[in-house]
Amino acid sequence: MGYGFLAMSFNVLIINLRLDSYDSAHSHNKYYIMEITLDIAQRIIEGTPVLTEVGVPYKGIEVTHVGFTDADGTPFEYESGDQYAIVSLKAYNEYQFENAVAAFVAEDYDEAVAKSLSVSMTVDKAREIQAKSTGTVILQTVMNSDDVEIIVVRSFVPAVAVDASKMKRSLTAMLAKPKLAEATAE
Repeated sequence: MGYGFLAMSFNVLIINLRLDSYDSAHSHNKYYIMEITLDIAQRIIEGTPVLTEVGVPYKGIEVTHVGFTDADGTPFEYESGDQYAIVSLKAYNEYQFENAVAAFVAEDYDEAVAKSLSVSMTVDKAREIQAKSTGTVILQTVMNSDDVEIIVVRSFVPAVAVDASKMKRSLTAMLAKPKLAEATAE
């Protein structure tokens, strides 16, 4: 079970718990509401890396949420009609960090934790990603709607995990090996 954070505009944090596998383009989620306090906002901001270098692979970046629909439940769609997902990451660019600090100073804690880096991708690719998983991010520079040059995600590659539960070994089989059996007999 993974979880991620979604910020809302009424000074609460919604914790998204991923309960089951995906059902078509929707995930099965259960939401719990928690008030954003000064301490919680401070921990979130201080615990979020600020990425500044374009073209540098940043590994270990945590996924906080994988979204397939907007707040009304409408699937995200490109102009072509193809559906996509938005993967939210636990990382800021410098612009987002500065805005988070300004909102924090203004005591608008929900806004202070509301923005982070994200990337859009195909629904099929996003279905393979879970909140709390990590991956590698590469950034690029673009101009935002305020004509400010900002750093955004160019690509996100999920970390490949090996299922350690399949790495168990049998002590009986190890003791039955000739060299080990001889050593234990002496």
